[in-house]
Amino acid sequence: MSLAIKTAVVLNSPNDWDEWIEVIKTRGIGGEIWQYTDPAATGLPLLEEPRLPTPKDVDSAKSKISELDEDEKEELRVLRLSYKRKLALYDRQKVALANMRSFIQETVSRTYLVYTFDCDTPHDMLKALKKRAAPTDRARKIELIQQYQKLKEAPQAVNIEAWLQQWEKTYKECKELKLPDVDDDRPLYDFLQAVSSLAPEFSSIWTITIQAKLDASEELPDLYKIVELFRNNWRLVNAQRGRGPHSAYAASFQKQSEEKTDEKRLCLCGEPHNFPQCAYLIKSMREDGWKPDPTIQRRINDKLKIPALKRAVERARQAAGEPADEEAEEPQGEDDVEEPTAF
Repeated sequence: MSLAIKTAVVLNSPNDWDEWIEVIKTRGIGGEIWQYTDPAATGLPLLEEPRLPTPKDVDSAKSKISELDEDEKEELRVLRLSYKRKLALYDRQKVALANMRSFIQETVSRTYLVYTFDCDTPHDMLKALKKRAAPTDRARKIELIQQYQKLKEAPQAVNIEAWLQQWEKTYKECKELKLPDVDDDRPLYDFLQAVSSLAPEFSSIWTITIQAKLDASEELPDLYKIVELFRNNWRLVNAQRGRGPHSAYAASFQKQSEEKTDEKRLCLCGEPHNFPQCAYLIKSMREDGWKPDPTIQRRINDKLKIPALKRAVERARQAAGEPADEEAEEPQGEDDVEEPTAF
C-alpha cells in the first residue's frame, strides 16, 4: 500500500503565491478565522470576547437574578447558554489566530520572513507579504501565456497526469484573467493538437466531432470535459497494456519519435502529404495517364461524407483555383476509368 507524501507549500517567490495563499485560506477557514485574516478584505471585524449576559439584558430595570420572574429567568438561562457557545468559539479562534502567525512564518522563505516582523495581526502579515510577493495582474498574464504556450507542445518523458492537471489549472487561471488565448473553442483545438502525437485517434475523432457540433449549432464540451475524456482513455490504455499509471503515453510518444520524428499527417488517400498535393483531390496534380485506384477512391468518397473533411478539401481546391463543390462519382473499374472526380 503506497502512502501519500505530504509536501509543504513554501512561499519562495511570486510563482508560489497563488498556491501558498490557498493553503493559508484553507487553514483560516478551518479555524473559522479567515474573516479576520483575508489580505484582500478591508474593514475587517475585530475578534472580541463575548460578554456574560446579566439580568439587565432581560429587563433593564432589574440588576439581580432574584428580581426576575420565572419567564425572565428562563430567558436569561438561554442567553447564557448562547454565551457559552460564543465563548468556546472565541477561545478556538484566539488560538487559531496565534497558530496562524506561527504557520505563516514557518511557510515563508527567509527572503520574505522579514516582512512579517512588526506586524500586529496575521492580517497585517498577509497584507505585507501580498504587497511584495503576489505577482501583478500584468506579470501574471505574461506568466500564464508562457505556461499555456508551453502546454500546447506534446509532453515528452513526463508524468501525464501532472501534465493534464497543469492544463486544467492554467486554463482556469487564464479564464479568470480573461486572456484571449482561451476564448471560445480555441483551447479545445490547442489541447487536441497537443495530444495528437500521443493519441492520434482520440485527437482526430474529437476534432471532427467538434466541427460537426459547430455545423449543427450544438453546444461544445468545455476543456475540462475533453481533458476528462482523454484522462479516462489514457487510464484504459494503461490498464489494457498492463503499464504503470504514468508510462503508457510517454512510452508511446518516445517510440513514435524514435521511429519517425518528422512523419507527416496522412492524406485521405493514405499517403503522407497534404490535401493540395493529392492527385485524387486536386486535378492539377494529376500527371498524364494518371488513373485512380478504385478502392482508394471509394474510401475517399466515404470520408468526404464528414462535413468537416469536405470543407477542408473545398478550401484546398479553392486555393488551387479549382471548383470547390464538385460532386463525388462512384469509382469505376480499373480498366475503364478515364477522368475521375476530385473525390
